[in-house]
This record gives sequence, C-alpha cells and structure tokens, in this order.
Amino acid sequence: MMNIYHDRYCECMVFHKPGGLQKVLVFLPVGVFIASFAGGIYTQNSRLWLVAVAFGVFAFASLRNFSREYEYQLLNNQMTVDCIFWKRRRRTMILYSLDQALFFGKSNSAEFRRYMRDGAVYHDFSAGESDHESYGLVCRKGEKTSAMCFSPNEEMVHMLLQTLPSEICKK
Repeated sequence: MMNIYHDRYCECMVFHKPGGLQKVLVFLPVGVFIASFAGGIYTQNSRLWLVAVAFGVFAFASLRNFSREYEYQLLNNQMTVDCIFWKRRRRTMILYSLDQALFFGKSNSAEFRRYMRDGAVYHDFSAGESDHESYGLVCRKGEKTSAMCFSPNEEMVHMLLQTLPSEICKK
C-alpha cells in the first residue's frame, strides 16, 4: 500500500501599521535627542550631551522596530509567523501545530475574548488597521494556552477552515 502525502501551503504578507501610542514612543525620544543635542552645542553643557546620548540610544532602539511586516506561513499542519524588520532582518515569532488548535475565528468574538480572560498568552501579529479583518487562533503549547491575533488573506482563511476541525472553527 502506498501513502500519498499532500502538501498544503499558503503564505500571506501583511505590513504592520503602527498605532498612535507607538508613534509617540518613537518620535518623542527623537525630538528630545535633537533638542538636547542642539542645546548641548549651543550651551556647551555636558549634561545635555549625556541626555542626548541616552535618548539617541533609546530612539535608535525604538526606530528599529517601527517598520515591520508579518509573514504568515501555513504548511500542512504547521502555522508559522515571521516578523521582518526594515525589510532586512527576519525573526520567527511563533510556530503553532494546528493539531493543538482550540479555536479559530474572528478576533472580536466572545469566545476568543474568553480565552484571553482565562489567561492565554496573547500575541498580536495583526496589520494594526481597522479596515483589515483580524482573526484569532488559540492553540495549546505544552501546559500553556497561546492566543494569536493576525490578519490573513481569504486564501489562508479558506485553507485554515479546511485544515482545522469544524467544531473549533467559528465564522
């Protein structure tokens, strides 16, 4: 008897649009850096130079995570989310085995929020925009429950609905 293994593959890229608070947390240190640097040059005050260096380091660290894209990959029963920073550096954020899935549906549903209230570890990999429809996926990872919010395209939603058991899929 011959076993035939069918690969199911789908991927989706989503640009994360930063929210208002994230913009403030990035541009405030840049502004303080510029102001203290200019003030240090004008007054030749060494304390302002130290403030400029401290806020410059903080601004650099904040700007590194400002531009990011999420790539969702679905291969057979594995869901992977990679984060791409400034189109240069890639980091795998999470890997789910869909055999351990507990819920898949809209992220604003009552059942998804119930998992959040019950202490699931929450990860937001969504586009961050209100016009993108976001979904929630809850999986068991060892002893813990992990919940993910993401913004897949229609092809990936269709494939997830085909792959996952119908009793955990809420439309």
